[in-house]
Amino acid sequence: MSKILKFSQFIFESEEAIYKTPGDPYQYKVVNGMWMTKGLSIVNWSSLEGNKKAKDILDARHPEARTSQNATVQAPEYQSEIVAVDPKTEYISNSNTKTLICAHAGKWDGAGASKAENCLKNIELNIKGGTDMIEIDIQITSDGVPVLFHDGTLDSKTNGSGKIQNMKWDQVKTISYNSDPAQKICSLQDVVGLIKGYRSKAILQLDKCDAAELAVINKIGTIKGIEGQVVAKGTSFTPPSIVSSMGIKWMPILPSSNVGKMTSKKAVDDVVSKVKPGFFEYQFSDSDSYIVNGYMSDALRGKSVSPMVVAVGGTKDTNGASYRGDSKNAWKKIIDGIKPSLIMTNRPSQLRSYLG
Repeated sequence: MSKILKFSQFIFESEEAIYKTPGDPYQYKVVNGMWMTKGLSIVNWSSLEGNKKAKDILDARHPEARTSQNATVQAPEYQSEIVAVDPKTEYISNSNTKTLICAHAGKWDGAGASKAENCLKNIELNIKGGTDMIEIDIQITSDGVPVLFHDGTLDSKTNGSGKIQNMKWDQVKTISYNSDPAQKICSLQDVVGLIKGYRSKAILQLDKCDAAELAVINKIGTIKGIEGQVVAKGTSFTPPSIVSSMGIKWMPILPSSNVGKMTSKKAVDDVVSKVKPGFFEYQFSDSDSYIVNGYMSDALRGKSVSPMVVAVGGTKDTNGASYRGDSKNAWKKIIDGIKPSLIMTNRPSQLRSYLG
């Protein structure tokens, strides 16, 4: 592992030595007598001379560094200045990626919003508002119609009762949400109609949609014409075979057994090696240092995978205390540290305003 040295006691070490200081977005090292740097938009190590901002920062903060390249390497009194590598700070993310927005359960928080989740009104407002991805929950009626609903039964959130799987579409479509009686349970076909009608580029994320449900959707041709805008999400790294035949993307979810264990490059690399190009969702705890420092996001993007962080929900074991929440403070920490490609939020309108 490379040695991380303080600039306050600069020495010209071997090529394994990396120099940095708190607040400096760049890392520095010396290779064959030439100063190299990386950080921010400089993804790979490159000559310091060709990167004016990095050079100016180094020379302003540590004018002694580049004039001390011939210092004695082996001076033993300096060994105590080699600091232990802190896994939370060892890796400096090089990503300057745009953060996209995923609306959790189709929720909208702007003007005209309904309090109901997975409802057609909010999905239309998300489309109009430019939300990049819309997560929806799919269930299948007894006569084979894919509809939007989250819970296992209708009892707590609607004026109906029982399971959708035991009811026909003609019954289900009359059921209203308690939080907004004007909103009734809608079908996936209704949502696809909105996407096509507005010529929207929004991606539909089908949450925990298993192979059997996908087979029904495929058989009746519900998503025909927008296959490239559909991603199914599940708990397996390996997508069901029908995903490929449908021409849609697959989004695995980081297994809960991995949360709290993403504390090294090796642990993250093992997970990333299992992910195919597309999308990947993860919650995390504060102890997942190689998620919190942005390494997982960069590693995933290196495999053409868009990482998505969940800003909603969370327990003491996931989305730890310093990140938990769906607010400006939480978004800032997620964006500055984790640098995901997408954030799943209950507040897509406010998040868009925050992102500018």
